[in-house]
Amino acid sequence: MSRTRAVAAFLVSRMICIRRTCRCSRGSLRCPCHSPSGFPMVSRPTPVNSVLREHLQTLTEAARLHDRATDLVRSALPADLADHCRGAVVSADEVTLYVDSPAWATRLRYLAPSLLLQLAAADIGVRHCRIRVLPSGDRTEVVRPPSPPLPVTAATAAAIDSAAATAEPSDLAAALRRLARTLARRQPTA
Repeated sequence: MSRTRAVAAFLVSRMICIRRTCRCSRGSLRCPCHSPSGFPMVSRPTPVNSVLREHLQTLTEAARLHDRATDLVRSALPADLADHCRGAVVSADEVTLYVDSPAWATRLRYLAPSLLLQLAAADIGVRHCRIRVLPSGDRTEVVRPPSPPLPVTAATAAAIDSAAATAEPSDLAAALRRLARTLARRQPTA
């Protein structure tokens, strides 16, 4: 056995705590600072509900402040704009307003100075107003079926051919002639 391992085995057998940060002079199985394995010992685990209760109370208070600010902002806005204001989040000296489209964000930017005054009158001391677009997730895109191709008549093919004939000889005139020939071939014969 090496000398280091022999010293470590001796210290463990004597249960001497060798941690520099430890306040006890001798370690033992009941040492409040360390177990023989070297990991800190916890006398009793903290119940999860007490940890959650502490943080949940802080979150609940913040949510109430945000709801109050949202209600104040919506009451100060015109009815059509209030429907599109999704929320207000108050931080240190700033309120962030969320709307559901860039068009409503532009309108809200014009009203921001008056909103700051109304929030200050309601004891919500903010100096800056930030506006963010937060589209709602419940919108579904309207998927339209592709429109049928427009019917091409013989008159259309003739008009394109006459445009090619009057144009200067170039790549464009050649492309128009090819298009007129293709359209004329696709015409149903009666």
